[in-house]
Amino acid sequence: MKPKPHASNLRKGRHSQPGRMYFITTDVDEREPLIETHWRDLIISALKWLRDNGRIWLLGYVVMDNHFHVMFMLREGFDLAKVMQSVKRQTSREINKLRGVEGKFWLEGYHDHLIRDARDFWNHFHYIHNNPVKRGWVKKAEDYPWSTAHPSRKDDVDWSSLEGLGWGQEEKIAGKQEAVGQKIGIGNDSSVSSQEVVGQQVGIGNDSSVSSEEAVGQKIGIGNPSYAMSLSPSDLILVALLPSQRDLEIARVLGWYRIPYKTAPKTVSVDALAFYQTANFGDEKWSIHYVAPVVGHELTTRAELLRTEKDHPRANEQYFKIQIGSLERLAKPIPSRSWRRITFFYTTGERLLNANEINDLIVDSEERELLWTALKERGLTAERKYEVKRGVEVDFALLCQLGVLGIVLGDKVIKERAGEKYLILPEVAVQENLPSVMKAIAKEVKGLGGLRKKKR
Repeated sequence: MKPKPHASNLRKGRHSQPGRMYFITTDVDEREPLIETHWRDLIISALKWLRDNGRIWLLGYVVMDNHFHVMFMLREGFDLAKVMQSVKRQTSREINKLRGVEGKFWLEGYHDHLIRDARDFWNHFHYIHNNPVKRGWVKKAEDYPWSTAHPSRKDDVDWSSLEGLGWGQEEKIAGKQEAVGQKIGIGNDSSVSSQEVVGQQVGIGNDSSVSSEEAVGQKIGIGNPSYAMSLSPSDLILVALLPSQRDLEIARVLGWYRIPYKTAPKTVSVDALAFYQTANFGDEKWSIHYVAPVVGHELTTRAELLRTEKDHPRANEQYFKIQIGSLERLAKPIPSRSWRRITFFYTTGERLLNANEINDLIVDSEERELLWTALKERGLTAERKYEVKRGVEVDFALLCQLGVLGIVLGDKVIKERAGEKYLILPEVAVQENLPSVMKAIAKEVKGLGGLRKKKR
């Protein structure tokens, strides 16, 4: 089973706020395409029930085959978790009755994003309605019957709730090619509107989901300008590996990142991705330079993502396609002190905004945070969540002249090899006798010749 992130730490500060807008994504259990066409009205009816019974102002939705997106504003006196619990419970009960089964229908939990401003609202509004177009189900968003883009559903939106916010009508066309051209000062360049231009330049073939504004963005190297980045301290961030320049171009130009389903982290429903760059990036190696907002995800195959690689051994394997907005270069890159193997880990917007190096991003238990602080105060520079050898991760690793000292809190048993030393400590020892723990660590570091000098 995939380990769960420390949700209590990661979501610290995120709470229900009446009068604020939310973008919500809810997935079917195991993310299978189980929502039959004639069941989609049940889900829409449940959302309208919330509206009609004074719990929310409904601002937009789309119901797909394995998830739905909805935007709404919470009304006073109602809690986000309880609102979502009610709609999931009601629809799960009715759909399971039609299926003739019992048990869970929806994946546990949901992804919520607090809408911050007008641009953020229109970005997600357009994203919701473009889902069926990207899947190739319809040519135009308004042709899909189970979204608020369809003419028959437009009265479902509580437009009156937006009155008085001072949002200009120009925001509504933020996703249009003309608006993009005006904002970046290049005008409407029809010569870069072809989807093939983009695909060919990054070597992935023709992707029918590439929009004209993405092609315009590629022309000047800014990615998908329809989605703006604005980090909040409470945002949930997934740190992900960016292995090559090609993957950077795919993210920048086409606006997506791929994750193999079988090795995916517990949740991909996060607010943003932060990209850790490998040695292939020269002077920018082993560091985070870019972050991008996550605007959605879908389950597909590698062959559909990389259409020029249909003969790849993993062509038919399932992948998450994470749709992202424009890449934003951090004002201050976040480096790793030395080479390290990165898989995926979660952090928060607050940590990302204040980090001096990769280890500052790690979110962990109280005992591990306490030990990390004590190590820094004593000048014992360590690596956190460090893979000392393939398949063996320790809580802390001190890279010494004569080998590696791994520190593990808990009862894990690790077989030592030449050049390796492990301290297995009970968590309670950190809380109750930290000075003795630090003395034991300092002794082991000295026995291994002291700390290794920093190398990049």
